[in-house]
Amino acid sequence: MAVAAAIPAGCASSTVTPAKPAAVAKPTAVLTGTPGRTTTQYIRAIAMNTSGNAVILTGYRESRDSGPGVPDDVQYEDTPGVHSWTIDPSTRVGLWAPEGPLSSTTAELARLVHAGLSGTFNPRSPANVPGWYGGLFQLSITADGHVSAVEELYHP
Repeated sequence: MAVAAAIPAGCASSTVTPAKPAAVAKPTAVLTGTPGRTTTQYIRAIAMNTSGNAVILTGYRESRDSGPGVPDDVQYEDTPGVHSWTIDPSTRVGLWAPEGPLSSTTAELARLVHAGLSGTFNPRSPANVPGWYGGLFQLSITADGHVSAVEELYHP
């Protein structure tokens, strides 16, 4: 299934951006991984586009810290600069449903990110599984810069 067909009408070739931030810097070049190993990056998506069957996420790399006084509470903070990551159909995608992780596809990722960023996601609708948790994702990036896995981070 083509990703573009999975996105609501009128959004297949346009970028979806939320109300904030008012001014978004032009995305930098796609980041590559560390030579010889897979690296992990945490990101917050602020825009989404498609190119053929691929999904292009644009957003901030996130720093990850424990919450103040709560050792198992995780907080994410945007780092400077906007970056883009291409998620192709061979990428393993994991999204969150109320009962836990759910194996998914890039088409479902595109539908979820579009609904979340455009403000049309309705958490009470049974059609909206998986859930939307603010656009936080964990990416696994190979040494050659390919995104091998995308995992939605549950962060209510």
